[in-house]
Amino acid sequence: MAQEKILNIKKACEIVDQVFLFIKSKIKKGVTEKQIAELIDDFIRKNQAKSAFKLISFGRNTADIHHKPTDKKLETGEPIMLDFGAEVNGFCSDLTRTLFFGKPSPEFAKIYKLVLKAQKSALNFLTKGPTLGKGMRGYDVDAVARGVIKKADYGRYFPHGLGHSLGKKVHDGKRLSPKSKDILWPGDIVTIEPGIYIKGKGGVRIEDDVLIKKETVEILTKSKKELKDIVISL
Repeated sequence: MAQEKILNIKKACEIVDQVFLFIKSKIKKGVTEKQIAELIDDFIRKNQAKSAFKLISFGRNTADIHHKPTDKKLETGEPIMLDFGAEVNGFCSDLTRTLFFGKPSPEFAKIYKLVLKAQKSALNFLTKGPTLGKGMRGYDVDAVARGVIKKADYGRYFPHGLGHSLGKKVHDGKRLSPKSKDILWPGDIVTIEPGIYIKGKGGVRIEDDVLIKKETVEILTKSKKELKDIVISL
């Protein structure tokens, strides 16, 4: 069962990476959140998989963590949040990338770099943590990313946990959060997804799926996420 889960989630991760590349090419002024969601569904279906879920938001809507796609049209300078998953043989992936349609404002560029730093810090801790392979607390991983965001005085804008386990459900039981007592073991696949959300302005979330191994971790989602790679030229 463990190997079946890993193989199918890896395939589901490959599909969402392909979706992300495809969707980047379809982003243009005036496209709606619903239209992007439909394109995601179509692409996943054509790759012999199912859509697990999709949360697509533009502009101020990106401050809504669980925003459902609407008829909101994309405008120049707005952030774009793409959060979606594919299901392969019953097993799910989960990817989030935040993009900018045109050059982001200095404030949003700062926020994006901060969220990316928080994610990279958590991933580094997962890779080199002293208890890796022996059981690592989800609380400790969350604390690393949360500490980066709090130090920059944005802690109040990170209202959710750092991640969750993946399996036959997108949220498959285990949590990486301040109150979590869950232990991560080799074979677990979890998301690492810090975010900052400012009501009335917008938000940034960056999410990857990670396989916990005995001596390291494997990042299963490969979509680019450096700031220079997620700005859509006008």
